[in-house]
Amino acid sequence: MSKENNIKVIKVLLSKLLINYREFFDKNGILNSEGRKVLEEVIRLILNTNPEYRNTIYRVRREPTLENVVRIASKYIPEKDIYELIQP
Repeated sequence: MSKENNIKVIKVLLSKLLINYREFFDKNGILNSEGRKVLEEVIRLILNTNPEYRNTIYRVRREPTLENVVRIASKYIPEKDIYELIQP
């Protein structure tokens, strides 16, 4: 896959996580097992496309909170759009 295609897929998967955050995160804001599957796919694509984000990825894998997922998403999606995605 090309870098441009990877970035499109990353945006789609991150949007999926944020739009359906009640499905993918528990009441404490931690990713559940289904959310982790999606996140691992996002991480694989990010590391292939932008290996310089390795330190951020490390932090998100250790603490897969909504806040940390938003931290990754802000590198690909404008922040105002991110907060529109997670509106109830």
